[in-house]
Amino acid sequence: MALDAMAAFTKYLMLSMSFLVLACSHNSPNPTHQSESYFPTAQWEQYADLNDSGFSPDKLEAVKKHFQSIGGAALFVVHDGKVLLSLGEPERRFRIHSIRKSIMSMVFGIYQNKGKINLDKNLYDLGLKEVVPLTDTEMQATVFDLLRARSGVYLDALGETNEMKKNKPTRGAFKPGAKWVYNNWDFNALISIFKKETGISLVQAIEKEVFSPLQFEDYRDWDKHIIKNNKVSLHPGIDYKLSARDLARFGMLHLRNGNLKNQQLLSSQWMKWVKTNQVAPNEENSWSKLIGGYSLLWWTFPVEESPSFSAVGVGMNFLTVIPDRDLVVVFRVNTFKENFFIHPDKYKHLLKLLVGAQSGKPSLNPKLSTYQPHKESENAYKTSRDKASQFVGDYTSKFGQHRVYYHNGFLFFESPLGTYRLKSKSDAFYVTEDSQYLVEFKPTETTKNFDLVFDKKGEVSKVVLYY
Repeated sequence: MALDAMAAFTKYLMLSMSFLVLACSHNSPNPTHQSESYFPTAQWEQYADLNDSGFSPDKLEAVKKHFQSIGGAALFVVHDGKVLLSLGEPERRFRIHSIRKSIMSMVFGIYQNKGKINLDKNLYDLGLKEVVPLTDTEMQATVFDLLRARSGVYLDALGETNEMKKNKPTRGAFKPGAKWVYNNWDFNALISIFKKETGISLVQAIEKEVFSPLQFEDYRDWDKHIIKNNKVSLHPGIDYKLSARDLARFGMLHLRNGNLKNQQLLSSQWMKWVKTNQVAPNEENSWSKLIGGYSLLWWTFPVEESPSFSAVGVGMNFLTVIPDRDLVVVFRVNTFKENFFIHPDKYKHLLKLLVGAQSGKPSLNPKLSTYQPHKESENAYKTSRDKASQFVGDYTSKFGQHRVYYHNGFLFFESPLGTYRLKSKSDAFYVTEDSQYLVEFKPTETTKNFDLVFDKKGEVSKVVLYY
């Protein structure tokens, strides 16, 4: 009988403690994951009532005002896998620039997890070549060195900015692994290494392992751009045009520690590397001082004492994952405009306002609705073959080779900066999709050629194609 009484008392005590924990948890200002396995389906869900989100609607207004004041092109914020904020043009595909490096990191992580990438192999093992032959010392750089931007190879590379060139040491100054340098040679060489090791191109792997399983909604085949120039380097660059809401899916995979619907795509060790800064204080340069630490092709910095990691591209475009806040934040900048730049401190202040608006975890049963995108109809870009045929062909100019072609009812403009669909405004005037440049077709008696018209600010105001 005493044992029964003790058992009853123990059961009562445990139930009491459970209710106490639940009560404290409900009122805690520190957010926790409602479901660490939750991942968005083919369509995003959004909070129908922000009061259910665990955020103060009034304080979120300050986030919106700050975003509008700094000139961002899009802001897409996801909390607990649901859309919290969607501002600007989250469905518009902007160039992602160096965000592609974090996407590369994911693909390398997947194939390393499959046992198809050996991080310890060096450039000699791989038989890697370059326009300027590598030295014996440079050939000792490993795949892991390159993933951490520590190759010690300081040669010309495609897609380098002036700041990259400025920060690059003289050749031979440091041995592989000895110094962190944000170096496009490392990143581009990884593209060549991936194909050598797996037998498929990195671009193919990105579409197979990232865009398709994560169910990207806005990406099309022509939104990728491969950059080659064998006179500069044998290793190509790549760029993509991606929307904020698609990038948020990529961020969600990392928020869930590389787990997609109970399938572990990235190992726990890989995710630990991604989240951990590997730049020593004596290695800092203008890039790290501007943004933060660097890991495996990701940037790291705290957000109000919460650890975070970010994919970052020119502009500055950011995709930030804040695990202990259950947040993914995508901030886009319109770099189709020349020299457009928003200082990282302005973005970091936006993050500060955002986490400051968080008061707790979301409701257990929040009111949700299907996120409704704002997209143009595909029919808006349809062009008849008869109308398009007069414009089709190759166009030459001092700005490089350009091509206009017709495919599946659409007219396309292919340039050294990527491929864009054209939308007709009149018989002679079109607008490029996403970049939104005005294009005028003018007849000429000479060969097809191309010119740019600039406004007083030095921005491209019109593209002229003489056909």
